[in-house]
Amino acid sequence: MPRKVLGFDINADTMKVAVCDRKLHLERYLVADVPENMIKDGKYLSPDAMGDFIKETLRQYRLQGSFAAVALPENEYYLRRIRLPKMTTQQLAINLPFEFHDYITGEPSDYVFDYRVLSMGEKEMELLAATTTKAVSFTYQRIMKRAGLKLYKLVPDVLGIQSILMPNTGAEQKAEKLAKNEKPQRAGKPAKEGTEVAAPSAAPEGQAPAEGTGTTPQSPTAKAEEAPAVRHQDYAVLSILRSASQLHFFSNGSYEITRDLNTGVPAILSAITDATGCDPHLAVLMMEHNQDHILESPAVTGILDAMATEIMRVVNFYNYNNPKNNIDRILYCGEPIFHDALAGRVEETVGLHCVPVTSLLPDPAGIEGAENVNLAPQAYGILTE
Repeated sequence: MPRKVLGFDINADTMKVAVCDRKLHLERYLVADVPENMIKDGKYLSPDAMGDFIKETLRQYRLQGSFAAVALPENEYYLRRIRLPKMTTQQLAINLPFEFHDYITGEPSDYVFDYRVLSMGEKEMELLAATTTKAVSFTYQRIMKRAGLKLYKLVPDVLGIQSILMPNTGAEQKAEKLAKNEKPQRAGKPAKEGTEVAAPSAAPEGQAPAEGTGTTPQSPTAKAEEAPAVRHQDYAVLSILRSASQLHFFSNGSYEITRDLNTGVPAILSAITDATGCDPHLAVLMMEHNQDHILESPAVTGILDAMATEIMRVVNFYNYNNPKNNIDRILYCGEPIFHDALAGRVEETVGLHCVPVTSLLPDPAGIEGAENVNLAPQAYGILTE
């Protein structure tokens, strides 16, 4: 049984780590600045150097030797909600790669495919399917091994958010399953249990998969609906990162689609540097702390107004194509500028109340670093997915 279980969300700027006890109860949330030139264009320049950085960061908090899960950033996976004729697990293993032929490059054998059955009819089934390259899997195995950690699953980041929006199996059951995963995966070897995209057990040979089962011992998705007739809550989640801003839509219990926004933090930082003449690093600090009320300057407010208008257009387009959705609010996560500078604009423009994703989590009182959880709630969500 692991002493601690860690959930990682890593990008070129910061590393966020959710620290849970053996029952997957959140205890601490860590944020550390990633050294420059560690990640470039979404790629690790030196996995060993990244592993050393993680090891040194965790050493300060006495967290060596723990189990770890990683939230895969969007550039490292493909995720699709698809409908297929009803088929056996063996048939699905053969056909699933063809559903990604427009997205992947190279040979299907270079990729790992996984799925979760969302619903099953007499002749048709709906799946949430995911794929990532074996190279990505091996890279994270190498990083975590170097850091002295035992990597047990990789999960698409949006599914970490989904786990918070629509929790399924209790944390105690997931912790019990984790406790059985005693052997760490060796770097350079094909991943076995718990080291690819996360998942449930397969159906018996020759049978159609039951709702919620996948082709491997793990799955990147949430559990299937137990009662398809019941309409689950739909959600729109606005994620604002330094690199990009996106709206994620979750429909009837599971992830559906992501829309990229044209405006966001890069435009704000550019406006700050142009207006003040400061360097990009100082612009980040000015934005985060609203130094000299920079977020109220005409150059920045124009961008914020444009962001609110674009969010309205994306939401309206989604409503037009999904008239029966029951989205009643916009949840947000990421850069803290949203709450102070953008939330009011979005509420007024879109007509929906804006609340943080962490509003759906239990009371964070007593959790060290709880004020930072909304920076990347998926770091915690991937542990309970």
